[in-house]
Amino acid sequence: VPLLKFFCWEDVRIAAVNSLEPLLRSAKLATQKQVAGASVQFCHEMFTYLWQHLMTALGKESEPAVIDSMVEAVRDIVDLMPEMLTDEQKAHAFKAMEKVMAQCLERRTERLKRKQSEDFDEEEAEALREENELEEELVQQVANTLGTMLKQYKDAVMPLVEAMLPGFYPMLDKSKSTAEERRIALGLMDDMLEYAPSTSAKFVKQMVPLFMEAMMEPGSPDLNQCAVYGLGIVAVNFSAELAPVLQQVLEGVVALVQAPDARSKEHEHRFDNAISTLGKLMATYGE
Repeated sequence: VPLLKFFCWEDVRIAAVNSLEPLLRSAKLATQKQVAGASVQFCHEMFTYLWQHLMTALGKESEPAVIDSMVEAVRDIVDLMPEMLTDEQKAHAFKAMEKVMAQCLERRTERLKRKQSEDFDEEEAEALREENELEEELVQQVANTLGTMLKQYKDAVMPLVEAMLPGFYPMLDKSKSTAEERRIALGLMDDMLEYAPSTSAKFVKQMVPLFMEAMMEPGSPDLNQCAVYGLGIVAVNFSAELAPVLQQVLEGVVALVQAPDARSKEHEHRFDNAISTLGKLMATYGE
């Protein structure tokens, strides 16, 4: 735990944070197997200790690569021990995620300015691409963590998730975002509609057109599969909202399934999700 603050070398901090979830997993397994000295109280004390230091370190960390590992650790710990978090700890975690997203948006704005600079050349473009990839990985980790929170706590955490949505809205703008950024944002919407349908219903009307457009985006199979999965969720949880555009949705899904390269390795996830959504459409709307 002290190595979370070892600021001389970021690899040491990454190794330290990567050890937290395995430590808690070992404690949980030891308790389940009734190993001497292990108990629910022991797990709770270890969780509280590690969580407090993780949150403190995350709040002070400045290196994106380390932040990425810390956010991933938050997600893994929540997935491992969801019952341990208090409402206060959940709120603290979301505040930390908000700060991470705010920093991501600041760096994104700065990269856009650099791209428009008179000195922008191929070398700078390559550096920018690498920075974009690292940033997308970090934003993906944040979205994954929010998805895990939604999976574990359902509608109860939607107010906290909603507070973070302004950080993801710009990524839904096709004119200003990469296909990968759109996929990440749509993936979060998928999780909201799937795990917190009651409190996410108000977003359905604005999401359906975005799903439909992204489903047919050429050259973006990952974006396609994320969008077609979202439409399947809407069919199951919000069937009335999809009914007016059912024919267009069905035609789009069938087009993905029947594409000449539909079963290629590059498109296998898109194909699987399209088949799943096709089944949901048939089950929901019949003939």
